[in-house]
Amino acid sequence: EISSTAFSSPVNSSLTTFQYILGSRNQPDAQAACRGNYIDLATVYSDEDNTQLDNLLRKAGGGAWTWAGWIGLYRSQFSVKWSNGDPVTFSNMAGDCGTSSCCAVMKPDGSWESLQCTVTRYFMCYEQ
Repeated sequence: EISSTAFSSPVNSSLTTFQYILGSRNQPDAQAACRGNYIDLATVYSDEDNTQLDNLLRKAGGGAWTWAGWIGLYRSQFSVKWSNGDPVTFSNMAGDCGTSSCCAVMKPDGSWESLQCTVTRYFMCYEQ
């Protein structure tokens, strides 16, 4: 469970409420925390969604946010999927995982970075 002090103020889009959690966790632990308190890690369906999430996070952070945060994209050597099971229709992922699995963090410029899922970062959850 996460202390309520770890959560930022929620930000809303037309269909989803996002939370940027200011607690550093690896991706599996971040996903478990999101599922325990919300629905799942943030899912991004289009470039428009990506820009909207970036803008919403900037607004929640007073105009700037400086820490990368886990989103729900997981990539193995053979597949790419969202943690909630939805198909991947958009990806802004850079980097190569090689033969190992990796997960995505959204960086302050709105791009995504491939990282080993065991690295700790802040994270973003959503609820509808």
